[in-house]
Amino acid sequence: MIRNGLSLDSLPAGRESVRGWRRAVGWRGALVAAIVTLAALLALARLDPFVAAYGDEARFLMVGQSLRFEGRYEIGGYIGSPAETQYPPGMPVLDALAMWLTGTGQPLVTAIVPAKILVLLLYLLSLPFLYDLLRRYGPEWMAFATLLFVAVHPLISDLATQPMTDVPFLAFSILALWMLERASDKGGEQRERIGSGMGWAAAAGLMAAAAINFRLAGVMLVAAGGLFLLLRRRWLASALFVLIPVLSLAPWLLFAQAVLAAEGETEREAGGSIARYAGALVQNDLYEGEASRSDFKDMLIRWSIATRTYTIGLSKFLFEQPWRRIEALSAWHGKIDALVGLLLAPLILLGAILGARGRRWLPVIYFVGAQLMLLAWPFFQTRHVLPVLPFYFFFLLLALDGLRKWGVLWNDGRTIGRRDDRGHRPISPLSHGLESRRTRRWERPVWLAMIVLTAFTIFSLAAVNIEQGVRRFALRDAPNPQTYYEALNPEWARYFEAAAWVSERMASDEVLMARKPYLVFLYYNVPAMAPLWSPDPDQWPPYLREKGVDYLIEDAFTWSDATDRFLRPALRAYEDQFELLYETSPPITRVWRYVGEQNAK
Repeated sequence: MIRNGLSLDSLPAGRESVRGWRRAVGWRGALVAAIVTLAALLALARLDPFVAAYGDEARFLMVGQSLRFEGRYEIGGYIGSPAETQYPPGMPVLDALAMWLTGTGQPLVTAIVPAKILVLLLYLLSLPFLYDLLRRYGPEWMAFATLLFVAVHPLISDLATQPMTDVPFLAFSILALWMLERASDKGGEQRERIGSGMGWAAAAGLMAAAAINFRLAGVMLVAAGGLFLLLRRRWLASALFVLIPVLSLAPWLLFAQAVLAAEGETEREAGGSIARYAGALVQNDLYEGEASRSDFKDMLIRWSIATRTYTIGLSKFLFEQPWRRIEALSAWHGKIDALVGLLLAPLILLGAILGARGRRWLPVIYFVGAQLMLLAWPFFQTRHVLPVLPFYFFFLLLALDGLRKWGVLWNDGRTIGRRDDRGHRPISPLSHGLESRRTRRWERPVWLAMIVLTAFTIFSLAAVNIEQGVRRFALRDAPNPQTYYEALNPEWARYFEAAAWVSERMASDEVLMARKPYLVFLYYNVPAMAPLWSPDPDQWPPYLREKGVDYLIEDAFTWSDATDRFLRPALRAYEDQFELLYETSPPITRVWRYVGEQNAK
């Protein structure tokens, strides 16, 4: 038969190749590919040439630029170009790699999109490995549901297209966990198994080294993997896995310690001190100055809210959109968040326990260790939950499924722990094959409820994700940061308006003091410095004179009280030493000139 000039009978080889591809890939591979494609589309909708409102994003790009073009690990182009000591080198190296591959970085803003794309590729690469990892720990439908949950989660889609995020840490952690499972697999001849296990352990160690060089919380991954291999009696593999990431991190720690020793640790942030990192889990004051701290009670509350936010993520969908005009619910919003988190936390812990009963120790050790570290970390932020986010949802599903099976046993008149009629293994929540008519009748509505709950959660997250993606996509061609943030956050729009105004009027030898100074340098190529973090107004004039500060930006940020606590008391106490030059529309942001005591009116 001829159609459009093409004989369909001439394509048997093509049809056979398609059938062969389908057999090779299978419906599982096709479904994983579809989910990865969905994740890519949701993330790409947010891709734009601007960094998020995190000063560290610009900071890492600046260090990456210095690495790429000058071969030095420092904050290039900044005041004094200080050597970087606060963070391990993972993100700056990744940013430098993006600049090298694409020939960007001069000017620095040209490297933003390549850096974002490289982070996105790492994220997408890790998703098939996440599926293959999770299907070892429970029913396959849970692995698919968790993979879909990760793909549509708005937080992950957002962080997957930022040049400084926890996403590379998440990606390398998943690869390390997957390789650790391969290293522990049994089968084949003893010598062959040992050789294969050592090879996979070495590969897992390299992935763990990459993870720990992105975030030092990777020490939890190293400890979990080493303990897991010890439990599986893989002594040499365990030692090899732990040794590789430790050795990879040692040069940077020694470099940071040497820099601080040479410059005097009291003169700058104690960010690279080995003692700081060793004691980070037990001490509260990691820096000099007056940065705010949280007590343990507040840490627990924020952890419960993070559990709810990142596991379910329904707050925006349920409480802010349909009912946002009901003041009573609005007032209870935060309490509902915390309550839901406190209810979810024991369920997730139950899922981890059920995983341990199934002798799947690796995710349990990793998850529990991560929770202990998050609770102890003095600067805990909800985004730090990201590296264990897939296990939050997976363990929640595992717990619900375990409760369902417990209910089946109870409804069927059986006792957990009693052996079955044939004297086989004890009946447990993970048992299968309960076939009585009464059981099936009770189980059907419970299964339906679980499916509806899982589907509703995923679709609600997807709805929020699409809404945010549409907003970002509409702003992708914004000409400057002020226009970009105008629709996202007026506080940041006013901040960039003030920064643009002062950058046009500053002389090349003048100095600006502002919150998020790295962002000012990134967008306006103006050297800037952070404010003095002291609530004592008397310390400000000598500090400003010493640093040669000419201009200050008084921001209107409400996400932090730092400006109220530190800068404004000094402005009020020494108002005759500051001259108001510019004031934006609300939220009001001001530009001041420091004239000093001699020129005071």
